[in-house]
Amino acid sequence: MIDYPLKTEDYRTLAGAVATFSGITQIDTVFYTLDEQLLKDNAVFSGLDEVQQNINFDALKVYAIFPVTIEHRLWGFIICNSVNVSQQRIYLSRSYLENIFNQLLEPEFNITVSVWDALNTEQLSKIRYFDTFLRASTAEGNQITTQPVKTDRNKYHTTDAEMPATAQAEDDGVSQSIDAAIQYIEKNIRHTISLSTVAQEVFLSPSYLSRIFKKILDVNFIDYVNYRKIAVASEKLALSKLPINYIANQIGF
Repeated sequence: MIDYPLKTEDYRTLAGAVATFSGITQIDTVFYTLDEQLLKDNAVFSGLDEVQQNINFDALKVYAIFPVTIEHRLWGFIICNSVNVSQQRIYLSRSYLENIFNQLLEPEFNITVSVWDALNTEQLSKIRYFDTFLRASTAEGNQITTQPVKTDRNKYHTTDAEMPATAQAEDDGVSQSIDAAIQYIEKNIRHTISLSTVAQEVFLSPSYLSRIFKKILDVNFIDYVNYRKIAVASEKLALSKLPINYIANQIGF
């Protein structure tokens, strides 16, 4: 767990301040920290199990996420329910919350808390994109170290350093093909996307692309495309007044 200067009683004080802010503004707000604290409804929930039980993004429906730092070190995220809330109110919320945090913490801890602008949809999309690769990379690493018989590399019975250049080049080629496929999907997410079309774009056979897509990203090709389309549709539904049938046509559903 990451070490931050605040103790349980400090988080209770902050939870009260966040609850007061929610009551005054009528903007439901929670604060999640990287040391696994969730401040919600004037209460503090600690540990991943309690956090997961008490945070419900479906209930928030549309939300703004503000990164929070202590002395330029990422501390956590303030999450505000932004249904029927103007962008101006969201911006003012950032300043108000930053002032609250600093009034409570700066005198005692001599630290500066910064609440940054809410992440926009493109930034959130990039974070999800990065997370996909991070999870895939982690999963691949776990396979290499804990389940060696399941990796192609183990037919050589070697470590990465000892692996023949041909095998390393093959792995690099697979990663580049997946990168190119994902880039094509992102650029064409508003159109109908087929496995054969993407395979042609990255110069692979459809069956091979499907196989490496599942292996690297742990998701079927068509499921990945549909997840991305649903994400784009959700953003449009949340941030615009466009009718559902128009949005569906826009993204190829």
